[in-house]
Amino acid sequence: MTRQLRLAQGVKTDVGRKRERNQDNVTWFVPTDPKVLEDHGALFVVCDGMGGHAAGEVASEKGVTVIRDVYYSTKDKDVITAIAQAIKAANDAIYAFAHEHTENSGMGTTCVTLVIAGGRGYIVNIGDSRAYLVRDGEMRQVTQDHSWVGEQVRMGLLSDEQARVHPHRNVITRSLGTQANITADLFVETLRDGDRLLLCSDGLHGYVEEKAIAQEVLTQTDPEAAVQDLIDMANANGGPDNISAIVVDVLETTEVAGPIPLPANTIEAIEEGTTQPLPVPTEAQQPTTAIAPIVAPEPVAAAPHMRPTRPPRKRGNLFILRLMEIAALLAVILGGWYFGFGPPATQRAADQQAQTRLANARQIIQRANGESPAAALQSLAQARSIALAAANNQSLDASVRSQAQTLLDQQLAPAVQQALQRYNTAALITPANTNPAVAYTFNCATPTNSTPSPITATSGLAPVSPDAGKPAIVAGQQVVYFISGGALYEGLIPVDAQGTPTTGETLCAPVTVKGVSAYISVVEYGARAFALAQLATGYYDVLSVTPGALSAAGAPTMTVATYLTLPATTTTLTHLAIYGGKTYVSFVEGSSTFGIWYFSGLPKSKPVSAALPAAATSIVAMNNALYLLLADGSLGQLNSTLNYAPSPVAALLPATATNPETYTAATPVPMLPSAATTPTPTIGATFGAGAEIFPDPLQPSQFLLSDPATGRIIHLAVGANGQGVSLVGQYVYGSKLSGVGDMAMTGQGSTLNTFAWAGSRLVTFSVPASGA
Repeated sequence: MTRQLRLAQGVKTDVGRKRERNQDNVTWFVPTDPKVLEDHGALFVVCDGMGGHAAGEVASEKGVTVIRDVYYSTKDKDVITAIAQAIKAANDAIYAFAHEHTENSGMGTTCVTLVIAGGRGYIVNIGDSRAYLVRDGEMRQVTQDHSWVGEQVRMGLLSDEQARVHPHRNVITRSLGTQANITADLFVETLRDGDRLLLCSDGLHGYVEEKAIAQEVLTQTDPEAAVQDLIDMANANGGPDNISAIVVDVLETTEVAGPIPLPANTIEAIEEGTTQPLPVPTEAQQPTTAIAPIVAPEPVAAAPHMRPTRPPRKRGNLFILRLMEIAALLAVILGGWYFGFGPPATQRAADQQAQTRLANARQIIQRANGESPAAALQSLAQARSIALAAANNQSLDASVRSQAQTLLDQQLAPAVQQALQRYNTAALITPANTNPAVAYTFNCATPTNSTPSPITATSGLAPVSPDAGKPAIVAGQQVVYFISGGALYEGLIPVDAQGTPTTGETLCAPVTVKGVSAYISVVEYGARAFALAQLATGYYDVLSVTPGALSAAGAPTMTVATYLTLPATTTTLTHLAIYGGKTYVSFVEGSSTFGIWYFSGLPKSKPVSAALPAAATSIVAMNNALYLLLADGSLGQLNSTLNYAPSPVAALLPATATNPETYTAATPVPMLPSAATTPTPTIGATFGAGAEIFPDPLQPSQFLLSDPATGRIIHLAVGANGQGVSLVGQYVYGSKLSGVGDMAMTGQGSTLNTFAWAGSRLVTFSVPASGA
């Protein structure tokens, strides 16, 4: 007797206990038409949407609907090609919708899809929605999570246990609809009678231990009851996310006949039991007719566990078939002409060899998706070399050169962008958008000359942040203090109604105080500036400067007072940090003595001294600790007992092309820094020349590190109990800004306004605040 496909399934999605909307969507379809069932099999999909407002819900709904409709609309019996077409169509639909509705920019969805056909299970995933296979009393995860922690585990930076509780465990590295092109993973397995498959969103596997999930799916025989129990378990653990699960029981499966059918653009065989890139459909494989929606499933009494649906029917199929027959006839005629009357044999051989090499390049591109970002970029550089040689070879037929150029533009460039994006996500890198940057120049009078002259360099920068009852903006201006040539200046730059710097004229005036010979360091705290000033006597004071309104003559005014009188000393003081009632001043004595003075009272308290292993080049105070950059480029801290300890931080170096979206195949494939290929817990612990640290104006337990040598701003968080630091994120501006020196920030809602002295200009741009 001929074997047939018989399945039983349980399908459910639940909003959970903490979310107002359910951004998960599921679908499944088991055809009743024996022919459709034989050709296309049964389909099951779970999508977990993301995006503000209802964008995630829209993305996941489009994901499940388009995948289902396109998959069953294709006439191709090749299951892998049909899945690839469906995934691409879903990505295109979500991406296009987001671009048409800018309020949904960034919307996307994870996706895991199961097709059971021809005795095999075909599983495709993008994101961290998972598929598990249950067989012989054991459950194993089939899919690989496309998430930040998943990448970190595969790169050897995190253990599975650390990944499960990591604060960035919800960061996704791949999703449908967020990029113009995306590559999914494919897993193929020959199925057996009695197999069980589980598809689920991270609302289940992220909050229920895998052992508990396995226990449930191994012991509960009814798939519908198993799904309900799994959702109840997630809700019992708080239900913080939407929860979706599909359990499919293979009651009887058809026999496998022959190897896995290969798509037209695939040379290498598809391996069973191995995760590999889903082949990218060529243009010729794309659906050319409108997609007919599938009729909603209708229950059948004779098969209570199956919800059969009629396959989509299209009008005009006979007409389309006739067109295809004509096209095939033309291809035969043209092929005969080519070999009978076309180019000579040597030309045909060169064209054929080039096409073979292009097919090889296409395979390299597909495999790169499953490699580490560093290895993927090296592979893609090889593929680019092959395709570029064919595209520029004028002796080849024009159609071959066109194929090569299409491969470069439509397959290689998106693959490079994706590899860079995977690396950026793993390294917590966000390209800083400096295109709307505003640049200012300052012409200031000096303490000794009333004739204005341009400021060309600074040795300290402190924009004033808002504070309760102490506005940072004076008469529609942002206040910025900076030191140049030993003089302290108050500068005013124009801002809009929201406080965002905008174009316009600047004002500035020196802060003149009798008895001060030079200003050494300036910082901002509590809507005031604090300056370390060297007096004419050679001793030092700390002054507080409160911004003032504009004078009648249009010049800025300010109020200056002595904040802290420092003890008489011949020691050279270098940097200042203030937090609450605590004041820290770094010092250098001779060529080998380095340290910190700590003051806990005002205005004439005596300092406590702490030794440092090297001179401090930048300091910032936070709560009960002081964080320091030393002359050797290392980061460290003084704790509440004033003991120094190094504070290494794992901050992977940025790639040459920091913004993946800007890459095109016209330029060489960027390579990752050599340090990125050998991850260790202390990557980035030593920072380049000009690095400095400054406080996060919005988060009292976080600070930022400017590293102009690598063109990035590193966002750091203080560890538990003030011990150590951890990476929050990186904003990379790369070579878009040159000559970056002093840097600081002000806070504005969910945005950090960055102020950087670059060359002879003050440049401002915005980056997202932590958690924004």
